[in-house]
Amino acid sequence: MPLPSALWEANPRQKINPRQKIMREMPDLDANPSIKLGPDIKKRVGQQLRVIYSEVMHQDIPDRCIEILKRLDDVDDGPRQ
Repeated sequence: MPLPSALWEANPRQKINPRQKIMREMPDLDANPSIKLGPDIKKRVGQQLRVIYSEVMHQDIPDRCIEILKRLDDVDDGPRQ
């Protein structure tokens, strides 16, 4: 349950970092689970994420990561008990 703003502002000398400020201003989505995003919003979010991460998606996987994945696959392929 969020604290009343009077409690947050009780000490004006207290420094609040930007993250705390954002968290106070964000709506509590868990408080109203009926809030849903429409398909048009979901589509737009997906488009924006693809634009943001397109460069990352086309980068090569580092050799060290490939080796780790191969070792994990070898462990998964082992006998099951």
